[in-house]
Amino acid sequence: MAVTVDELRARAKTAGFPVGAVVAAERAKGEATALARLRAASRRKGELIEPEPIETQGVVWRVAMVAPSQAIEVAGDLGDLGFRAYCPLGRRVVYRARLAAGKRGRRVDTFPVFGGYVFVGEAGAPVVRGVHPKVVCILGDARGALAVPPAAIAAIAAAECEGRWDATRRAKASPFVAGAAVRLVAGPFADFAAVVEAVERSGRIRIAAAVFGQATTIRVEAAQLALVDAA
Repeated sequence: MAVTVDELRARAKTAGFPVGAVVAAERAKGEATALARLRAASRRKGELIEPEPIETQGVVWRVAMVAPSQAIEVAGDLGDLGFRAYCPLGRRVVYRARLAAGKRGRRVDTFPVFGGYVFVGEAGAPVVRGVHPKVVCILGDARGALAVPPAAIAAIAAAECEGRWDATRRAKASPFVAGAAVRLVAGPFADFAAVVEAVERSGRIRIAAAVFGQATTIRVEAAQLALVDAA
């Protein structure tokens, strides 16, 4: 059974230990909490733990607002306190980033997809602003805290598992390579034939197409292209 915030505070007071020490002890008890710790550590290392499906049914989901730079940390802490906290993560590539010893190079950064918004599943105790010192507020209105449908949380988790916000995964999976024959399927040049010149760092595709009889370079999104069967 999930441990509430008040129970953790009471345990700390009775044992004469700091609240943080009691939280650390609870942290080691569940796999979900262990994953939250790994995610927090991965942010410090610039790595991303592969996302896993989460159980969303039978839980009342709220939205906590925090500073974007603290979202992953707060999500881990709320998990320690007995809540089912979920902070969807993405990964972006930074080129010419500052590295050690003043050098510049390629760096992969982990980031919270929704900035400072963390989804919190209530487990027994309701989640309130005072549950964590870094929680600015719980989104809601005069009627109370906003409830997010479990289906919406499940859809977000599925998108994360598919790599929707993982730029490195998209780059690896791209079927468009230099020299490939393609056809535009959307946009003002739909149905034009073209040849891929390059896949840019941003993920956009640079193609060469014959527009009004002249070879023209166009930059488009991958979703606007389809490969042409060589046969």
